[in-house]
Amino acid sequence: MDMDQFLETSANSSILQEYVIYHRRCCIPNTAAPDRLHQRLYRSKGHMRTKSILFLCFTLVFMLTLGGVAMAQDDVVTINFWRPDRSPESDPPAIWDDTGDLITAWAEEHPNIQVNINPIPFNELDTTQLTALRAGSSDVDVLLVNHVTIGAAIGTGGLEPLDDCIASQESMVAEDWIPGLYAAGQREGVQYTVPFDTDTRVMYYNKALLEEAGIETVPETWDDLYAAFDAIEALGGDAAPFYYPGLNKWFVLYHTIGPWLVQKQTSFLNPDGNASTTLDQATVEAWEHAIKLASYAPEASLTYNGEELEPLFAQGRMGFLFNGVWSVPTLAEMTDGEWNPGEEYGLALIPGPEAGMTGSANGGFHMAMAAASQNKEAACEFIAWATSPEVMAVATKDHIPTRVGAQETEFFQDFVGDNEATLLSLDQSVSGGLPVPAVVELPEIADLVLRQYNRAAIGEVSAQQALEELDQEITDLLSRR
Repeated sequence: MDMDQFLETSANSSILQEYVIYHRRCCIPNTAAPDRLHQRLYRSKGHMRTKSILFLCFTLVFMLTLGGVAMAQDDVVTINFWRPDRSPESDPPAIWDDTGDLITAWAEEHPNIQVNINPIPFNELDTTQLTALRAGSSDVDVLLVNHVTIGAAIGTGGLEPLDDCIASQESMVAEDWIPGLYAAGQREGVQYTVPFDTDTRVMYYNKALLEEAGIETVPETWDDLYAAFDAIEALGGDAAPFYYPGLNKWFVLYHTIGPWLVQKQTSFLNPDGNASTTLDQATVEAWEHAIKLASYAPEASLTYNGEELEPLFAQGRMGFLFNGVWSVPTLAEMTDGEWNPGEEYGLALIPGPEAGMTGSANGGFHMAMAAASQNKEAACEFIAWATSPEVMAVATKDHIPTRVGAQETEFFQDFVGDNEATLLSLDQSVSGGLPVPAVVELPEIADLVLRQYNRAAIGEVSAQQALEELDQEITDLLSRR
């Protein structure tokens, strides 16, 4: 078999296909068409010599190609992905495990980009990420940022602008994201983060307790809620209408105050995040409502950090719980499957100032890239893959995908099905929003809000006095920019 026959019969080999190109470009002069030149060479008297030269050329190129393949296999890029570590039973990001289905799928599709997962305890997440970003650490390439710390993360100067990354990836279609959430990752026209998942709060209510208290209809307005709280309190048992976690600033801001601010279309800051709106009439009304509800809570609430609320509700010692849909599997686990929505407890949209009005605080995580990453191209590719509709639909699971395309995937539609909690959360998210713009000072503002909320809740100061002090504190904080 001569060389041409060998090449023809070996054409199915990718390595040999590459050789054909090298062979015709490197080993044959460009003065004649390859096919005609081969014919002349093989007809010549020195065809055996030519064959030998060609064979040596083939061997050399073949060895170089094999070496290149071996080098390519060894040339694996590694990126570090920091994610929050919470309960694996209830927290969707927990599927981002080193041996999880998603990373396995990624590895099969991208054998030359290895992703190391670094789970960080949720209560340490913000501090750990901000410290690394300020220091310009190259230990992190991609990170899931809690949206409440987006402003602070951008303020460190440690996030890489994603505009070029987005432009280079066909799957990253800005218009497919929920607009308000997408805008939360922008500063002065630059996109630093892209939304990954979102969540919203709904109202859980103890059906047996409401029936015992003579409450026949689920509250739909603030006044209905006051009446229900009064009725439960009048029972005189060990069940309270409501608890709040006085040690958890984010819970208080997003669960116990946030919904009312969103319903009143107000905040503690103006939309630009550069001035206090704490004393605006709408903010005053939302604040006073939140403080009135807090007055029903036992004083032990001041010592809670949030982990106590679901057990209290599951034990029948709490009438109403304002929380996300992630509480559904948690309540089932705590009660060995005995507490389920529609049976022991119900779910409803959060009551508004008037019938037909609702609103809640939306939260969630964004994906970002560290400016100090040594592998930005690989990091960009991973972010594009993770936020693609098909992957996002699986990864966000009990939470809500932030892309319309992900919500429309067959997987998400099948997963939601007739799941009352998720369907309700989707409805609630439409009327949701951020209680405070994600400014750099948001963590400090949340601390200030928590302090004044606790003082007013226990009657140390009036709701109005607490709000006036809060207004001055926020104004002073912003003046230090």
